[in-house]
Amino acid sequence: CNIAQIVNVLQSLLLTDAPDGVKCVRTTTYYAFALFKAHRAKTAVKVETSDSASPLDVSVSASRGDNELVVTFINPKNDTDVRIDCALPGVSARSIAASALHHADLNAPNTFDQPDTVTPKTFDARLEGGSVHFDLPRLSIVTARIRIG
Repeated sequence: CNIAQIVNVLQSLLLTDAPDGVKCVRTTTYYAFALFKAHRAKTAVKVETSDSASPLDVSVSASRGDNELVVTFINPKNDTDVRIDCALPGVSARSIAASALHHADLNAPNTFDQPDTVTPKTFDARLEGGSVHFDLPRLSIVTARIRIG
């Protein structure tokens, strides 16, 4: 995906303090883009879901490369967590490592004084019997990198 302007606009990746640009902070949008970097240079995988009636349902993107499946989940709901039980048909999953962008304060920003308030953190997702399971927090993004083979 693309962003029209990188610095100092609505939904910018970076904020600077003034025209001098002495200070710079990475925004939550920056980190959202960073979580999707794992999909680069991989082949898109079709995702099927049983919950697609509402535009506020969980959004899922998946891609596959050599020995790795990357799946990103977005929960746009501000009032509820969502239980994720994601089947991985046709692959043999060996391990999983996940990162999440989420903060308990839904309005938490990264500021010049506190630049790391909202950053991706290691996230607890587990593999069981060919499926991925976890609770997707409200207003969050979780990217799971699944070692396959």
